[in-house]
Amino acid sequence: MSVTCQNCGETVIADTSGNCPQCAQPVMTPDDPTMPGIVDPEHDLTVPPASSIPAGDAALLQGGHMQPPSRLGSLGRIGKFEIVKRLGQGGMAEVLLGVEPITGAYVALKTLKPELARDPRVVKCFLAEARHMYELFHPHILKVLEVSGEQDGAFFVMSFMAQGSLDQKIGKNGLPPAETISIASQVAEGLSYAHGKGLIHRDLKPANILLDDEGRALIADFGLVRPFFNDSLVDGQTAHPVGTPAYMSPRIAEGLAEDTRADIYAFGATLYEMLAGKPPYTGHDPMRIVQAVIDGPPAPLATASPGTSAPLVAVVEWCMARELRDRYASMNDVLEDLNRLAAGQAPLGPHGSGARKPARVNTAIIASAVILAALAAAAILGVKHFRPTPEASPAAARTENPSAPAARALYEEGMTDLAHGERRTGTDKLRRAHALDPGNGDIAAALISLLLEVGHLEPARATLDNWLAADPDSKEALRWKTRLEEAEASGGRRPAPPERRPGAEREPGRRDRPGLRQRPSSPPPHQPSHPVEGEHEPPGPRF
Repeated sequence: MSVTCQNCGETVIADTSGNCPQCAQPVMTPDDPTMPGIVDPEHDLTVPPASSIPAGDAALLQGGHMQPPSRLGSLGRIGKFEIVKRLGQGGMAEVLLGVEPITGAYVALKTLKPELARDPRVVKCFLAEARHMYELFHPHILKVLEVSGEQDGAFFVMSFMAQGSLDQKIGKNGLPPAETISIASQVAEGLSYAHGKGLIHRDLKPANILLDDEGRALIADFGLVRPFFNDSLVDGQTAHPVGTPAYMSPRIAEGLAEDTRADIYAFGATLYEMLAGKPPYTGHDPMRIVQAVIDGPPAPLATASPGTSAPLVAVVEWCMARELRDRYASMNDVLEDLNRLAAGQAPLGPHGSGARKPARVNTAIIASAVILAALAAAAILGVKHFRPTPEASPAAARTENPSAPAARALYEEGMTDLAHGERRTGTDKLRRAHALDPGNGDIAAALISLLLEVGHLEPARATLDNWLAADPDSKEALRWKTRLEEAEASGGRRPAPPERRPGAEREPGRRDRPGLRQRPSSPPPHQPSHPVEGEHEPPGPRF
């Protein structure tokens, strides 16, 4: 019987070994409908035998996801792709294994569940994820190949990673330290790149890190990704934290806002699992895990993984520090320390030493700092006393930038948009304005002021570096440098919300989230947070 080989496309008669005589690759006959891409030219089959569709996957076709299949071993079609099986599913979407009909290449398709695909708001969020991922080009971020949001329903197509996810590789015994550092460095590179594009992953964990045939790690599932300017990893509709509880930072677990350092904490929790063979927090009840995160740190990694060296343990602990001031400020710093460990050198830690310069210019971070200016939607009216000095205006001594008028116009339009709550358009205008005239003192000073208000020290530092690079003689920039250094020395912590400030009255009608006990408030500003005389605080990060 003749069949069409899915590998070379030739119509052949399979030999006794089951291989194609033309390309020597395995060929399955129509008797075995589990092999996708095999067509029997002698029969025009539009629907495969019922026995070829696993019972658990039959609902995919019945749910209206797909068009009828055209090949044996296919559950149906989404767009041009023949669907072979379901790879996994989450709360909103499911991931399917598909075959590209011309090349026979395997792909992974992410599509909304049928019951959610009819909600325009859900579709909008889903396609936003696809757009964010489509714009990311990095060897350690899973590539989106195609996006569709119309005729065939909302879905996007990704490369298929046959080696599975990192959590499958970790197993119960964890990974050797050298392999852990190698994989973690790759993930850190991809995450640093995404942060530089102004995106926070919000759900980093081993299950969302895939491995290709060469063992290369790729970050996947940016389903909870959010631009910096949203300034929150909390569901605005429910006030509940988003993400996976075992990898969630304490602030996120409490329903408070956090920036890229939430990803750094999750990265540390992932490192913890890679070394210990289990997440830092375990259990079957998500709310109990959230409460455990709020209540205190996990079991020490040195106990959970006794063979891990002290420097590597320190890096994990710095990533997972409960206080932002004790945590790494950026993934670049984490990556630097991982590279130092790989070279047999001691890590520098979050604040480093003389070897780590406190201000490093990174144009990608500068771009994300511009995106953060959209926080002005809430803060612009509160910045009451911001009056640029003459030096903050375009200085006569500075070489005139031909793009300055356009930058100024964009800046003013963007700030107006932000004041009216139009975050996306306002942010885009500010980003373009800063790109056109990065040395504009008005723009730079306003950005730094806003960033310091919300505790985003790294983007503020990068913005200042960019400003000084363009206008090194600006006394106003030097004054902002002093303020920034003071904020860095104090940890740059944001003011607590009114309901969390000691002695503050709770608003009428406000209730704590059910089932969660609140973490004790920090001491009032006038009380010392360091040990009293006679007590000694152990070295290293505080949790």
